[in-house]
Amino acid sequence: MKGWKDYPGRPDCSYAAKVEADKIANIKNPEIHWGTIDEREESMINRIKIKNGHELYIDGKQISPEKSQAVFNHSPDGFSFGYGGSGPAQAALAILLELTDKATAQAWYQNFKWAHVARWVKPDMEITIDIQEWIKEQV
Repeated sequence: MKGWKDYPGRPDCSYAAKVEADKIANIKNPEIHWGTIDEREESMINRIKIKNGHELYIDGKQISPEKSQAVFNHSPDGFSFGYGGSGPAQAALAILLELTDKATAQAWYQNFKWAHVARWVKPDMEITIDIQEWIKEQV
């Protein structure tokens, strides 16, 4: 399993953030509730779009930070991208909440932040990713 040390080029972060990332990365068997995801025969590619450096769209639907803030309020100011802070953590949690279930999102959003969201540095960009496949690769 990957931790913060496994992502070359990641922005420096505080010692506390590194320790937290290591704790999350060292989860041996997080409880993952796949629901119907395992039943799908084909991969599920999602299109994630960032606009104006803080707006988030998944497959054309604008995502609001409120749902993810109700689970864990990392960033009262909403989403941001391109570094390892609270705004990207909020975005990562929102993406996984939208595309998986709550338990899966909570287990993997910090790893997803370091692997992807912290690397999205342009204020306007579009990414395609198979979230379910990414999670399966982490287990």
